Amino acid sequence: HIMVPPKEKDQLTFTSHAGEEFIYMLEGRLEISLENRVEILEPGDSLYFSSHIPHALRGLDGQNAVFLDIIS
Repeated sequence: HIMVPPKEKDQLTFTSHAGEEFIYMLEGRLEISLENRVEILEPGDSLYFSSHIPHALRGLDGQNAVFLDIIS
C-alpha cells in the first residue's frame, strides 16, 4: 500500500509517467489533482486514470491517506 501525508496545496508536486493507474482507498481522505480537475477519495472509493495526465496527491484532514496503487 501507499501512504501520502497531508500537505498544503502550494506544496503539491505534479508528476506524470507511462501507463495507467488504479487507486483504491483504504484509510483517510485523498485529494488527487488531475490537470483541471480535483477529486476527493474516501475509504472504499476508487479511481482509474491515464498516468500520462499530470497528477498530484495529498492527504486531507491532517492525516495520511492510505491506498492501493496499481500501475500498469
